[in-house]
Amino acid sequence: MAKNNFGADEIINTTVSIVQTATNQNVIAFSDIWIDSSNPSESTFGILPSFTGAFDAVTATLKVTCPPGGCGLYDRVGGIDLRGANGRWIEIIRYITPYSLACTHEVDLTQYINLLQGKVEFRVYSGTLDNGYVYKLELDYHAGTPAHKFSYVKPIWWDTYPFGDYANLQPVPQINFEFPEEAVDAELFMMTTGHGWGDNNSFNAAEFYDATHKILVNGDEFPQHLWVTCDPNPDGCNNQNGTWYFNRAGWCPGSIAAVYTYDLTNYVNLTTPVSFNYRFYEGYVDMCHPNHPDCLTGVTCTDCADTYNPHLVVAANLVTYYDSAFVIDPLHVIPQELAASISTFPNPSFGVFMLNSDLPLHHANVTVYALDGTLVHSFRWNGEDVRLDLSGEKSGVYQLIIEENNQRLVKRLVKL
Repeated sequence: MAKNNFGADEIINTTVSIVQTATNQNVIAFSDIWIDSSNPSESTFGILPSFTGAFDAVTATLKVTCPPGGCGLYDRVGGIDLRGANGRWIEIIRYITPYSLACTHEVDLTQYINLLQGKVEFRVYSGTLDNGYVYKLELDYHAGTPAHKFSYVKPIWWDTYPFGDYANLQPVPQINFEFPEEAVDAELFMMTTGHGWGDNNSFNAAEFYDATHKILVNGDEFPQHLWVTCDPNPDGCNNQNGTWYFNRAGWCPGSIAAVYTYDLTNYVNLTTPVSFNYRFYEGYVDMCHPNHPDCLTGVTCTDCADTYNPHLVVAANLVTYYDSAFVIDPLHVIPQELAASISTFPNPSFGVFMLNSDLPLHHANVTVYALDGTLVHSFRWNGEDVRLDLSGEKSGVYQLIIEENNQRLVKRLVKL
């Protein structure tokens, strides 16, 4: 029975079928989503199975086809996000478009299986300046008993960070997380892709630079070798146009970005917060960066004032597993996580950025400045999704400043 604001009642009867056993299921999460330069991001809802402990795996098939007028011409960073039950967006697939070719891709999404049920909102996006692609996502649920019935996904990093900036060689903030006492296991799933290259980036970093970065958990090191062989294409999307066959840092044109998985079983039962750090490869410094004191235009690089520099797009989702259901307080986090909860995507972008916060804000003041100090945007923000349009501004790096309660957070926006 439902009651409206005027006191009227209405009863609607419906039939719900509950079964004790499950069978394999194939579900179309969404289809016919055309992402192009006029529509770089689109949200849609999918109706998925509802269950508890009925499936032990879920595999996604992403079909990317050419729209009327032909496929997009270049490799653009995009992906698929999912809005969790608490309203926060989570990146589940990072996808780089191929050079003018339709392709099909598969990826294991079992770590997000408890989010992939019921009515789910998805967001498809791509940093594109051309005709783009049409996206369809199918999900195959495998019937079986999972290792753990319940899970909780917490994004701890999701942002774009400069690579080799002499003034800020380790830009990723430390995150502390206290595992709930009910947690029985945990894993960290990371997607890191390197972008930016050319005469003004030493050694073609970050896109074409072979480097090994480190994840430190309570000081313990886990390597991340950020390099992928692109010929043959890891997703079978071969014989594209352009330079699809060159190896790249964590990705290839026409493929789902590599996912790096780290077992955190040894840290779940600790009674103190666990620290997470991400250390960029310490052997690289961009000699052509404007912040490098020895940068000489025409000597060390073409233009020391060029602000298009190497950068890494970093996303890390911490998944904790449970054998019994309980309520997780979304605000039960260490204060340092506020910085990591605020994301901008796609970043870099050709002009349109989405600003999002995992944690609630209260009348934060947001300003965007060009590097010469020119104020570009200013507005009040409560943490809701905001579309930030820099399409009319010059290419380069911009400062995004978020201030609330005498706290100040500075992020970088890269406009291509």
